Amino acid sequence: MPLLLIYFLNAVGFILNKPKNNLVLYFLMALIFSTVGDVFLMIVTLKEQFFLLGLASFLIAHFFYIFGFMKIARNNSIKQFPHILPLSIGFLYFTFMLFILFPYLESSLRFPIILYALTIITMVLTSTRLKDVFEVQNFKILLSGTILFVISDSAIAINKFYHEFPLASFFIMITYIFAQFFIISSIINENKLFH
Repeated sequence: MPLLLIYFLNAVGFILNKPKNNLVLYFLMALIFSTVGDVFLMIVTLKEQFFLLGLASFLIAHFFYIFGFMKIARNNSIKQFPHILPLSIGFLYFTFMLFILFPYLESSLRFPIILYALTIITMVLTSTRLKDVFEVQNFKILLSGTILFVISDSAIAINKFYHEFPLASFFIMITYIFAQFFIISSIINENKLFH
């Protein structure tokens, strides 16, 4: 993640007096909190509380992604909400994950997991609003990134609370890395956002 941070800053030119510097800050903060979350999840074997701290860090990262996507939509006068198909898929995913996980969650984890699931679904849905802003290929990369983020986080939840599966760590890491890279690359490729 630090390499992705450097790549992002180098690509967009982090200049504080640029009029759209707060857009840069949203994605910068998303990457910083993701890096913090990575650290907490790497040391979770030392103490279980680090899992909640990692969850909180990624929750904040998703909020910054949401704010960034919403800012792009506002800057480009995109007012419509996501269409019925993405909303339906998001609702089905949320229902399915809760159906699987809920019986296995401690009561203290239920609210944080529900909040996290709603937030990551919102992150994907807000990214779909950028279809008419991004070039077609860049939008596909962005959407692939947000969906891969959901897949990666779902795999963490299933592996931790429901049933461990072979090569879980590898699968989670590879989907996570590509998720972040696709999101950031799609934003960098739309360099008009920062000028």
